[in-house]
Amino acid sequence: MLKQPLYKQISSVALGNKVDSKLYKPEGLPCRGDPSKVQPIPIPNFWGEILDKEGLLNSEVDVEAIEKIKEFTCELIEQKTNHLRIIFKFTSQNSYFSNLELQVDTKFDLEKNERTREIKEEIKYKKARDEKSIFTMLFDSKTDFQETCNFATELYQDYSNAIFFYFSQEEQGLEGEEDEEEDED
Repeated sequence: MLKQPLYKQISSVALGNKVDSKLYKPEGLPCRGDPSKVQPIPIPNFWGEILDKEGLLNSEVDVEAIEKIKEFTCELIEQKTNHLRIIFKFTSQNSYFSNLELQVDTKFDLEKNERTREIKEEIKYKKARDEKSIFTMLFDSKTDFQETCNFATELYQDYSNAIFFYFSQEEQGLEGEEDEEEDED
């Protein structure tokens, strides 16, 4: 739970958004240029790559919408109730839905002894509902309640490991190329 702010900052930088200039210039270390003017270079389709590698993109709808992510947050709000909050913010509409922001909270209600789901705003479809889409599973109240909760938990776990998986896959690809070069010699 303590690493969540770091995950959010890494996600923000990977999407090309500015973060606090102190992160670019740690105290006591030299820094070239003015860190308050540094604009991160986005990693193309960062979240698309990660979610695809984790097997979470099940639909063409997902691929198109993920490419328009401006911000993506997946937080554990309270560990005791497994309260998860998932937020997607988009740069523009896509051909599947018109929402520019989607948010869902799932948690275990201790008083009622049951899981709950709160969708901030229902997904506004432009096309027919695609049951395989991660956006339908998370942000459509017609989706089976337990399916939403299970998917939210899976997404949180994958989000929490996203940076490690992204960069370890890159390294494995590079190591594989080096091994092939050695074999050729």
